[in-house]
Amino acid sequence: MANGFVANGTTQYIPGVFPNVKVEGDLSNVVPSPRNVLVVGEADLGEPYDETDMRSNSFTDLASVKAAYGSGPVVDACSQLFSNQPNSVFTGSVGRVYIAKTNLSTQATKTISAPTGYGSVVASIYGEKGNYIKSQIKTHTSEDLANASWTWLPPIVAANMYVNINGVNKASAVSISAAGFTTSLSDLGTALNLEATLVGAFKALFSATPDLSVTVSGDTMTVTCTADWTNTPVAGDTILVPNASGIKGATDYNIGAYVCISATARTIVATKIRSYNAAGNAEVAHVNPEAVAGPVAVGGTQTAWASAEIMCYGKETLDSLIAPQTGAGGSLEITGASQAIGFAANALQWSELSALLDQDVASKASVSAAVTGSDLTISITDGLFNDVPEAGDIAYIPYASVLKGSANANVGLFVVKSATISSIVLNKCDGLTPVVVSSVFANGDTNVIKWAPGIISNSLGGKVVKSSAERKVNVEATNVKYSEEFPDTAIGGDIVLNLAYYNVSATAATVSIDNNRRMSFTVTGVTGPSTIYLNKYNSIRDLVDYLNTITGIEASVANSKYASYPTTILDAVQTVGILSGGSVQTAEVGRIKCDYYLWETFFSEAGSILEFEAGTMVYPAGLPTAEGSASYLSGGAVGATTNARVTSALAECLLVPVRQVLPCFSRDARYDVEEGMTDSASTYTIDGIHTAVIAHCNTASNDTNRRWRVAALSFHGSFANSVAAATTAYAHRASMAFQQVKTTDADGNVEWFLPWMLQAAIVAGRSQASLGTSMLRKTFRYSAIRHIGNLPVSSTTYVRDFDDDDLGDIAEAIKAGLLVFGPVAGSTVNKMISPDATTKSDVNSPTAYFYERTNVIFILDEVLETARNALENYIGSRTNDVSPQSAASTVDTILGGFVGSSLQGIKPSTVTDLGNGA
Repeated sequence: MANGFVANGTTQYIPGVFPNVKVEGDLSNVVPSPRNVLVVGEADLGEPYDETDMRSNSFTDLASVKAAYGSGPVVDACSQLFSNQPNSVFTGSVGRVYIAKTNLSTQATKTISAPTGYGSVVASIYGEKGNYIKSQIKTHTSEDLANASWTWLPPIVAANMYVNINGVNKASAVSISAAGFTTSLSDLGTALNLEATLVGAFKALFSATPDLSVTVSGDTMTVTCTADWTNTPVAGDTILVPNASGIKGATDYNIGAYVCISATARTIVATKIRSYNAAGNAEVAHVNPEAVAGPVAVGGTQTAWASAEIMCYGKETLDSLIAPQTGAGGSLEITGASQAIGFAANALQWSELSALLDQDVASKASVSAAVTGSDLTISITDGLFNDVPEAGDIAYIPYASVLKGSANANVGLFVVKSATISSIVLNKCDGLTPVVVSSVFANGDTNVIKWAPGIISNSLGGKVVKSSAERKVNVEATNVKYSEEFPDTAIGGDIVLNLAYYNVSATAATVSIDNNRRMSFTVTGVTGPSTIYLNKYNSIRDLVDYLNTITGIEASVANSKYASYPTTILDAVQTVGILSGGSVQTAEVGRIKCDYYLWETFFSEAGSILEFEAGTMVYPAGLPTAEGSASYLSGGAVGATTNARVTSALAECLLVPVRQVLPCFSRDARYDVEEGMTDSASTYTIDGIHTAVIAHCNTASNDTNRRWRVAALSFHGSFANSVAAATTAYAHRASMAFQQVKTTDADGNVEWFLPWMLQAAIVAGRSQASLGTSMLRKTFRYSAIRHIGNLPVSSTTYVRDFDDDDLGDIAEAIKAGLLVFGPVAGSTVNKMISPDATTKSDVNSPTAYFYERTNVIFILDEVLETARNALENYIGSRTNDVSPQSAASTVDTILGGFVGSSLQGIKPSTVTDLGNGA
C-alpha cells in the first residue's frame, strides 16, 4: 500500500509542492499575471463541452471564436476579452480563452438510405444552421461491368472456351466448332447461366447471287461485288474465305482468315492474318492472297463454311451481366481448354495493335530474331522498344516486316512469353516453327513488330478483363441560407488489392474481410488457406508479400500509390470470388477496393459544411447509393442548459490552466427563455450556477489540483435580491457584478447586456493589467451602465432600483461584496467605485483585507504557481543533492522577483521537509 504524507492537514499521495500561506504583509512591484480565462456559457453553434477535449479547446482571437461558435453569450464575452479595455493600465492582453459551451446543441443529420446501415451525413456545425443544408449523393461515374470486345479469328480445330465472372467459374463450356462460326457463339446466356452474354453478329453479305472478283496488294486483298452488300462490314470485322470458295484462287492462297480494314457498299479491303491449307483444316505458313479476275458467281449456302464464298462476322463482345460484390471490382477471365497458346490469339484486339518501335528508334535501330525450339526471341540494338508487353499479350509480325523470315515463316500471331525494353520472347500461335533472322536495319519502319493486350488466359499468362470504369459518387450540398458549398469532388473507385486462388481440385473460392480486419477464405473442394489477421501487416505491400507465400494464392498491389497504406483501408468485403480459371498461370480475378476508406477520408479532410457519421454496417464497404433528389438535413437544435450540465462542464475544466472563470449567466433560465436568450428546455438557476462555480474554484485551488483560480459571478434582479445573492455566494474566490452594461456585441452592434458582460470587461482588464492591479476607479469598454431591477434586458423603461449616486446604496452594495460601477466626481464616465472586492467571507477578520481583494488573491495565486513550478523540478532528487537551504534559496529568488528589495527573504528553516527524495 502506498505511503501518504500530510500537507496542510490533508493526506497526499502524489509527490508535489504544497505551500502553506500565512498573510503577514503586502506585495508590490509585481509581474504580469497569467492571462488565461475560462468562459462557461451558451452559443448558437459549435461543439458542446462534452463533445470536445477541453484541454485543447482554447482560442487567441475573436475571429476563431466566431468561426467555431457563431454567436451567443460566450462569443459576445470574447469580444470584450479580446478587446483592449480603455484605461491606461490595461496594456497587456488576454492569453488563451478556454470555452465550455453548456447548451446541448445537436447537429442536423440525414440518414443515407442505402445500403442499410451505411451511416449519415451530418452538419459540421451544431445548432439550427445545419437545418438549411440541402444535399444529394449523386453518381459521378457509373460502373462499367467487365466487358471485352475483339476481332474473332476462329480456331481451325474445335475448341472449348470457359468464362469466369467476378472470380466465379461458369461450369458450362462454350463449344466452338472447327473452322467456322457456331450458333452457340451468338448468345451464350444459357451456357453462362444468364450472367453474361457473348455476341458477335454473323453478317449475311448477300441477298441475291451477284458476282465477285479479287485484287491484291501484298497481304491485303480487295473483294469487289457486283451488287451492294446486304450488311456492309466495318473495320475490325472478321472476313473468312473457306476452302470451297469460288474466290480461293488458283493455288488456294486466299483460303484463310482476314481482318477488315475498310469497306464500301460493294468492296471489302482485308488483311490476311491466318493462312489455311487447301482442305481448310490446318494452318500453314503465311502466303499472300492472289488475284481472282472473276466474275465468280455467288452460289450455295453463304452461312456455312463448307459452301460459302466469303463470310463476315462482327466483332465479338463479351458482357458481364452481374455486378461484383460491394467493395470489389468486376472481372472476366476467358480460358481455353488446357489454356492453349493458340486459342489465346483467337481473340485479337486489332484496334489496340500498336508499334513497338517509334519513328526515332526505327530510323536507327536494328532488329534480329533467334529461335529456341518454338520460341522466337526478338532483340533490338541501337534503341529500345517503346512498350514492354506482359506475358500472355499478343504480338503480330506483318508480311511487310523485315522480321518475316524465310518463306514468311515468322509472319502471323504470337503470344508473348516474356519481355524487356530490349528483348521479347514469343511463342508462335499456329504451332509452326519460326526461323532465324540475322540482325537487319529497321529502315524507318515502325511496323516491324506490333503488339496488343491479350484477353484470354493461356499457359504463358493469366489475363483478366477488368471493368473499364469503377463507380464513383459525389455529394452536392449547399447551405441555402448562408451560401456555403460542399466540394463535389468524385469519391471512390480505386482498386487496392488484386487477389486470386487456384487449385486444380477447387471448384469455388471466395474471400471475406470482416470489421475486425480478419481476411477469411472459403474454398470448395479442398482445404483453403487459414484466416489472416490484417493488423499483423503494416502496409498493403507487406500483406501482398505474405499472401504470395501461401500455396494457391497470387496477389499484387493494384494501385502503387496505396502500397504503403495500412491494411485498414481495404473494404470489408463479403464472399468476393477469387477462383482463377487458369491451370498454369493464375489470373488475379479478385479485385478489392478502398471505397469506404475514401468516403470517410474525403469527409474528414473536406473541412466543409458536412461530416460523415458511420452507421451500423457489419461489413463497412463500398459507396452509398445515389439519391433521386436533394433534401434537407434536419434535427439541428441550439439545445438547452441545465445546472447539471454547468456542473459537469466545470468538472471537465478542472485541470485547464486558467486563472479566471467567467460564467455567462446572470439569472434563472425562465427569464432568459422569456426573452429568447436560451432554449425553452433550459432549466438552470443562477443560485445553482453560483454554487457550482464557487465549488469548482475551491476544488481547483486545493492542494490536490493546484489550479488556483477565481470566479467572476453576476446577478440580474432587484437590488435587494442582488445583495442577497452576494451574501449567499459568500466566497473569497468569487466576485459579483449586478449592473447591466451597454456595449457592442461580437458583430459590432450596440445593445444592453446582463451583468455577466460587465464581468467580462473586468476579467479582460484584470488580464491586461499588471499583476495585483486593483480594478478600483478603472474604466472599461462600455458606453452606459444601469440597474433596473428585474425588468427584461430589452426594456426601455428606466426604473432606478439602485442609485449609483446614493452613498447609502453604494455602501450597502459594498458591504454585501457587490462590485459597484458609477460616476466619479469630476468625470463624465463610469468607473468601478467599489473596492476590487470578492463577496464577503471573512467579516471582522484581521486578514479580511487579503481575503476580500481579488487583486491580492491574484498575487498569491501567481506566487504559489511560480514557486510550485520551480520547486517541483526538485522532486525525485535526493536530499543530499537538494538541501532545505537550496530550496529556500530558490523560494527567496522567486519572491524577490515579485517584490524586489522590499522582501528580506525567507529563512531556510521554513523549508522543513523535502521527503525522502528516492
